[in-house]
Amino acid sequence: MPYQEIKLIIDSNMKNVYLVNAAIEALCSMIAFSCNTSFGIKLSVAEAVNNSIIHAYDKEPGHDVEVVFSLYPDKLIIKVCDTGKQMNHEILSDTIKADSFSEDNIEDMPTGGRGILIINKMMDIVTYETNNNKNCFIMTKKIKGKNHEITGE
Repeated sequence: MPYQEIKLIIDSNMKNVYLVNAAIEALCSMIAFSCNTSFGIKLSVAEAVNNSIIHAYDKEPGHDVEVVFSLYPDKLIIKVCDTGKQMNHEILSDTIKADSFSEDNIEDMPTGGRGILIINKMMDIVTYETNNNKNCFIMTKKIKGKNHEITGE
């Protein structure tokens, strides 16, 4: 059972991504994350929502993108879910390979798929699952220090 939970549903239109960004920015400000950690979480959520709109729905408006923020005393779990095209599960492991390029040989640097690479770098745990035609990209960020509660203060 989550400590506290917020659910947002936006239309699959890129113009709506800012709504999710505003929500995650407010949520991160209520949790004692550092500025860098908050930025990483916001970037990761934006990338995951973009991926749902672009890849699952081919940029077609009129579909739901659901974002669920679950705050536990020791972690924040964010699920970005859609009912569009399923992501290839191997992409998560492929981005690990993409991360292994050498800075000395930038020609080996991947030209696409950096969104998931960024998410993997910023979040502590990243998984993807599909159940009953609902695809969920699940990101977990551990919270260090005291327990947290969303108070709105």
